[in-house]
Amino acid sequence: MTPAELSKRIDEKFQEWERTFTPLFLAVNNMKVDVMRERIFNQSLNTDGQEIPIPARKRGGNLVAGYTPAYARLKEKKNRLNRPLELTGFLAREWAARPALDEGLSVSIVIDDSETGKVEGLTKLYGDIFIPTDAEQAEMLEIHAELLTQSIQEALIG
Repeated sequence: MTPAELSKRIDEKFQEWERTFTPLFLAVNNMKVDVMRERIFNQSLNTDGQEIPIPARKRGGNLVAGYTPAYARLKEKKNRLNRPLELTGFLAREWAARPALDEGLSVSIVIDDSETGKVEGLTKLYGDIFIPTDAEQAEMLEIHAELLTQSIQEALIG
């Protein structure tokens, strides 16, 4: 391959990346769908690693933590865990189903307008939840570096 051909391939790859930067998109989407989803919806932890409590309910004018005994038995029978954000099912499905927004050299995690009120309310109650932790970002950057290296090698080799 001549230097001119190599330069042309690199220019073509950069033009492609300006439209969709696949290594970054895949890394961010993996962080969102796999890593952050596990922390938020399965481990019930906010960004600072603090546990999100099971919401309280009112009983006879008093706040009581957890679920009614009948509902707790039903959940146990169906092998469903007590997860605080379980009642935000639409939010969890939206989080898992909606891919990150790919804007070329920029990728954003977005939440549907219908779910932003929930995110704001949960943030007000429990602190930042839907912002990646330092460890999640570090893992994303490692994946991004691997994918970027692979993409550059493929562009150079053809």
